[in-house]
This record gives sequence, C-alpha cells and structure tokens, in this order.
Amino acid sequence: TAATRFMVIGQLGTQAVQQAMQPAVSRLLALGDREGTARVFAGCTTWTVALTWPVHLSVAVAAPVYLSAFGHGYGAGQYATVILGLAMLLATGTGPVDVMLLMGGRSGLSLANNAAALVVDLTLNAVLIPWLGITGAAIAWAPALATRNILPLVQVRQIFGMTPAGAGLGLAAASALACFG
Repeated sequence: TAATRFMVIGQLGTQAVQQAMQPAVSRLLALGDREGTARVFAGCTTWTVALTWPVHLSVAVAAPVYLSAFGHGYGAGQYATVILGLAMLLATGTGPVDVMLLMGGRSGLSLANNAAALVVDLTLNAVLIPWLGITGAAIAWAPALATRNILPLVQVRQIFGMTPAGAGLGLAAASALACFG
C-alpha cells in the first residue's frame, strides 16, 4: 500500500484539471467548436503533466528514500514503486482521453476500455503475483494503465481528430524530466 500512496497525489492534480476541463469540453463539443476543444484538451494535458510528472518522477527515482518515510521493512515495494511511477508518466502523458470520450458522448467506449484494462489487470495479476508478489502486481497494473489510456487515445484521435499534444506539452515534459528525472 505504501508503494502506491504517491499515486493519490498525482490523481488529485489530475482530477482538479479534469473537473475544470469537463464543462468547457462539453460546451465546445456541443457548439461544434473542434478547434477550441482541441486547444482545451491539449492545454489540460500540459497542465496535468506539469502537475503530476514531478511527483511521479521524484518517487520513481528516489523510491528507497520515499519508502523509508513509512518505516523499516518497505524495501520490497521499491521495484513496484518505480514501475508504477513510470507507468503513471504514460497514464498522465496521454491526457484526459477518457474525459474526451465521455464528454463526446462515447461512454460505451469508455466502459469497454475500462473493462479491457480490468481483464488485462486480473489476468496478469493471476499469473504474476504468485511468482513475483507486489512487484508482479505492479507489473500487471502497468499494462492495465496503458490499456486504459492508449485505447481512448487512439479512439479520440480517430473519432475527434484530436491529440493531447500542444505547444506546451514538450516543455512541461522536458522540464519535469530535467528537474526531477
């Protein structure tokens, strides 16, 4: 549990950005303003990366120090912490793709994507946890997170013609990598 607590900090930042984004995207899509929607999508992705990557990178790079804050005996979670920290870079770097599907009226796709991620997670957990323990659980969770974010990323690109990449995304990612990686 201690190995995953850092993810909550990132989730709080992500949720704050997404809650501000949802009504704007809904309104812009209803007005048919694809260009405005794309700008909001890209801007929110940049803010999400700017807010979350420093946390995820810091924890991944300094996993032993982070886990020592919880006391002795947490060394077994070191690899799990690194794996999940890196997986969260992908999860947040794709932007609020699920929000885009939901606000665009594609809740069925969102459900299917999350169900696929659940199947990936459960299947890999059944195989990896008995063999690798907590590290196996983290390894299983990483492809589940990837599934949950890459599927809607492709769908948003195909359906709406939008990507999370904007002018500031590269700078936000590079700054976080340089300062915290």
